[in-house]
Amino acid sequence: MRRDAIRGEAVLAGMAPLDIGQACVIGAEQVLGVEAMGGTDHLLATLPANTRDMRAILCKGPKQGQIREIDMPTIGPATIEAAYQAGLAGVVVDAGDVIILEADRCAELADRYGLVLWVRRGGEE
Repeated sequence: MRRDAIRGEAVLAGMAPLDIGQACVIGAEQVLGVEAMGGTDHLLATLPANTRDMRAILCKGPKQGQIREIDMPTIGPATIEAAYQAGLAGVVVDAGDVIILEADRCAELADRYGLVLWVRRGGEE
């Protein structure tokens, strides 16, 4: 999961100049999907069938140079539910750079579903 989080961080950094999204799904260090016009919900609903077998994670963070006062990446209970339905092993977000709506509820759902909810600093291993 640590290697996947590092790969996710690199993918998000690579997506920034293209201005296409704030999330990606990584499993076994492979990119399984990236967020685009449909947003995170669409990303999670359209993952390949083998995602469940790969212990994949959703990585969410701001684009480099993004104006955080206008468009801050956000997750909430619905994101945790969707990650579970998609068969992910966890959700990884950048500490201080992603809004977590109803954080206690998110943690409760992650515990219930056996998901990792990892709030990490970029570059943290």
